[in-house]
Amino acid sequence: MRYPSPIALVGLSALFAFIPGAYGDDLQQPLQNENRKHAEQPITVDVSPYRWEDRDAELTLYHDPKYPCSPKRNGLKAKLNIPVGTCASANFTMDNNVYLGSPGFCGETRKVAHISIYESSDCTGEEKHPDWYDRGRYSMTGHCLSKHYWGSKTKEDQWSIMFHCTEDKQVTETTKQINISIPQPPPVVEKPKPPRPTFASVSDSACYIKELGFKGAPRFIFQKPAADKCINVAPLHMLKIYRTALCPDGSDALFAKWQGKGCKGQPKSKQIVDESLIATNFPDTCIEMGGKDASSYAFWCSGDLTQGKAAQSLFENDDPNAIRIHYSNVPSQRPTRVKKSDAEGLRAHSIFLYGLIVSLVGFTLF
Repeated sequence: MRYPSPIALVGLSALFAFIPGAYGDDLQQPLQNENRKHAEQPITVDVSPYRWEDRDAELTLYHDPKYPCSPKRNGLKAKLNIPVGTCASANFTMDNNVYLGSPGFCGETRKVAHISIYESSDCTGEEKHPDWYDRGRYSMTGHCLSKHYWGSKTKEDQWSIMFHCTEDKQVTETTKQINISIPQPPPVVEKPKPPRPTFASVSDSACYIKELGFKGAPRFIFQKPAADKCINVAPLHMLKIYRTALCPDGSDALFAKWQGKGCKGQPKSKQIVDESLIATNFPDTCIEMGGKDASSYAFWCSGDLTQGKAAQSLFENDDPNAIRIHYSNVPSQRPTRVKKSDAEGLRAHSIFLYGLIVSLVGFTLF
């Protein structure tokens, strides 16, 4: 048996000496240092009990609900968190508009908070406790409060609620209090109405003129005469008044009319423009003027009249988007008579089609 030479043994020893961790020396050293660090630090164990925290009660208030605690579409509602031990003072009637989602939780006793409802506004006086919350099922699903909770004594606009964590439910003085109210929609701000125009609004072509036939059909052209201004009207034409003029002192002008052009002399009549003169879509509001003769009119304030033409418009008022639909007693067209020869031809054609259909049906069946 041959043994390695001394030179070979020295070479192998030198080779293993330069290989790091060949014997595990380099891997064990960090573990020893880590154990030494943990040995120097003291081990502490937290033996204090777990601390339960209080949880707020949850209320939801509805504005004008459609059904009990069910708001209308896009209805207003407010979700509130009421801390336990805090009085919530209400200034509205409890009427299916208060949803009690959760009565809160008392961390110290590890129990659900006790619900107390008071007739006062500051949680003082006799408390009422809903026994249905002690039955268990409502404590998870919530409950809708209605005015029937009060029985025969319906409370109007004043009550309060508190969620207790202590055994003493009789409150003599409220230290923590918040006010709750039904959410209200923002106030509707009405746009200021534009000032009323000072000129009148009339039309001498909106009435049907039967003497002219179809040429007398209404034409919707409106005049805007100012106060104390004389306006001439053509023969056979009538007038519709949609608005009277305003006098400088702010009063309504009178409607004055003359027989003949130019508003000469004293007016034939002066009338207050009331509902009996204001035009509608019916022909009976057409005001007769001069008949077959020309006439004139003015909206009378001081009587110091001026001559001229009134501005015209396609609308009886000052809103171009508001168009009045007029109905006039335009004569209807005469019914078209069917000639006897045409009627007989139509009858023969109908009989032919009926016979053809019967023949086709009989041929198909037999």
